Amino acid sequence: MDPAETKPPKGGELAARAEALQFAVSTYAGLIPKAQKIKGLAVRRKTLQDLVNIVEGLAASARLVAKATGENPAARVAGLKELCAAVAGLAKKVSRDVTEITDANALSALKTDKVFASAREALHAAWQQWVLRDFAAAGPESVLAHYPAFKAKAQDVKQLRESLDKLASRLPDTEHDIDTVLEARSRLTAALAELAGPDLDADVADFLRAAATTGYSVEDLLARPALIAWIQRHGLAKTLSIRVR
Repeated sequence: MDPAETKPPKGGELAARAEALQFAVSTYAGLIPKAQKIKGLAVRRKTLQDLVNIVEGLAASARLVAKATGENPAARVAGLKELCAAVAGLAKKVSRDVTEITDANALSALKTDKVFASAREALHAAWQQWVLRDFAAAGPESVLAHYPAFKAKAQDVKQLRESLDKLASRLPDTEHDIDTVLEARSRLTAALAELAGPDLDADVADFLRAAATTGYSVEDLLARPALIAWIQRHGLAKTLSIRVR
């Protein structure tokens, strides 16, 4: 169509268009604050749900740690009980009426970060201590790995210890995690016993550490016939040498 042939709207038609436009503008302008309010409610409701998830997660972890260790260290964290009760109470209100969370201060008043962090730290410390009990200190595998006769078994122990460290690095999710730790501890205990043997006493341990680092004097070695017998019995004599200081 030729623009020149387009007829301008008549006065009445133009007025009707203007009125319709004005109505649309006023209507949408009124919807903006309503939309913002709805969006604010949705954001605060999600924040509340995140807090509920944290509380439920801490409760589950505390139950599992208590089952493993016999205690719940999170119960001693100041303010945790009250905070969990406040979150649960607000969640219950919102479940009945979402407008209960209209007030933005309802959530900001809950000081959560430090309390939840302290609870996690307390639970993890107790869990880690339980998982690594009797295994926290360095074992003989780091020393025995220097000697060919023990290298393979020492490597096995090293891998089992790393697996146990990994289990200790995070809180348990299920009761199966507790069983997994018990099994890992049992396997590591057996591997250490097989590596060290029944005759790895204090003199042998001192000798192995010194020989692999600073050196062990011939005088001290000759003064310990049982140690010499151990060295010969395990075929280590050919791996040792005398160095003059």
